[in-house]
Amino acid sequence: MNDFSLIYQRYRLGMCDALALAVHDHTGWPLALWSGELEDDLDDEEETWVQAVHAVVVDPETGRWFDIDGFHPAEEVPSNLYFESEPISIFLEPSTVEDVTFAFSMSGVTEDEKIRAWKDLELLGLSSELPEKSHSLYTSRKKGVAP
Repeated sequence: MNDFSLIYQRYRLGMCDALALAVHDHTGWPLALWSGELEDDLDDEEETWVQAVHAVVVDPETGRWFDIDGFHPAEEVPSNLYFESEPISIFLEPSTVEDVTFAFSMSGVTEDEKIRAWKDLELLGLSSELPEKSHSLYTSRKKGVAP
């Protein structure tokens, strides 16, 4: 396995939240979570619940979503989603910075994890596919300039 495959694996099998937040900080694009509606098997109730499993950003002009594998058509469902049980439906739902930060970890995503994610995108050449928002706080921090 080469270094690049380890990077892809890092964000396919986890840390997608750090990647999505880093891209959001850099571009200003909206965050979203791939989620599934699952049946609630407790107490024989016929209710459902939603499980978020993958964080991404969405290009507001085209609707395409972006993750470690680059851009995907808006309607394309990732093939590597893992749910606790067979979902009734799978959907991409808009999300907030706070929701993505704590979607998969109680301790949340750190600034260092976001910076590493952006550096990994640069190493893979994917950062050049993304626009830079003006007056980005992330860019200021990255360059060592106080926001």
